[in-house]
Amino acid sequence: MKELKIQSIVDMITNSSSEIFIIKDETDTEMTLENYNGFLKDLESYTNLFLEKEHMSGSYSSFDSAEDCYEASIAERKHFDPFYEYGYDIGDLLIESQSDNTIPWEVMDYIEESARNHGYQCKRRHLG
Repeated sequence: MKELKIQSIVDMITNSSSEIFIIKDETDTEMTLENYNGFLKDLESYTNLFLEKEHMSGSYSSFDSAEDCYEASIAERKHFDPFYEYGYDIGDLLIESQSDNTIPWEVMDYIEESARNHGYQCKRRHLG
């Protein structure tokens, strides 16, 4: 077990979080954003409805739309990050938080659930 090095109690409280989701289609189809269109539209609709509900209750006031939370792109090259121990292949859909703490937990859960419902594999990696 790794020992967590903490300089102060503030390090524990102000943890900022960045996330990346790697979504794979296991078919031999060459993947583009258009191939993932159904999943991406569902995700955008859910995120915008969630944010609208949160705005009404006074939460997430700095996020106006899904574009404020995450960015979706297709991997154009194979990549492996040894520090965070994750990788992706050409054609994988990448959903990355715009910056620290921009994807609400409920949306993170929805990304994973919706990807599986659309027949894709989904891996979430916390980037610190």
